[in-house]
Amino acid sequence: MAARDCLHCGGPIGVGRPASKFCCQTCVFRGNVDATDDADSCHLWTGRRDRFGYGAIEFTHAGKREQRAHRVSYILAHGAIPDGLDVLHRCNVPACCRPSHLYAGTDAENVADRDRANRQARGEANGFSKLSAPRVIEIRRRYAGGEIARTIADDFGISRRAVSDIVRRRRWGHLP
Repeated sequence: MAARDCLHCGGPIGVGRPASKFCCQTCVFRGNVDATDDADSCHLWTGRRDRFGYGAIEFTHAGKREQRAHRVSYILAHGAIPDGLDVLHRCNVPACCRPSHLYAGTDAENVADRDRANRQARGEANGFSKLSAPRVIEIRRRYAGGEIARTIADDFGISRRAVSDIVRRRRWGHLP
């Protein structure tokens, strides 16, 4: 069988990789990134994406076979991701793999960044929500009028704790 050339680096693809277009994991990664020359533009992942828009690639690291593409980009550019840290995007583009747009940060930093960028699904946009905005406003109105949480909870099919969280604005805090 004749050797073929890697689509990314031009190196030979081994005989034991008949279906592959690339010679190694690094070339698989780089062959799926649209790396523009513009100094500030994102390098977008062109391969498969997960349901959140993050690139997904089979790239074995730390005993895990599939990785998100931005994590692989960070690993290739900077080495191992420090224990206890995530790889975060400065650009807020899940498909971006540009190393200068990525940094290691804590889960708390990731949550704060998500909230600053308003990427959290709130209210009805959250697929697990049992309520709508008008119903939440009605719950608050009824509670403010003196109705007890148990009655409100039973009427709306939610727990008394959920009623408490709604009226104290721990849930649905974005509504009046």
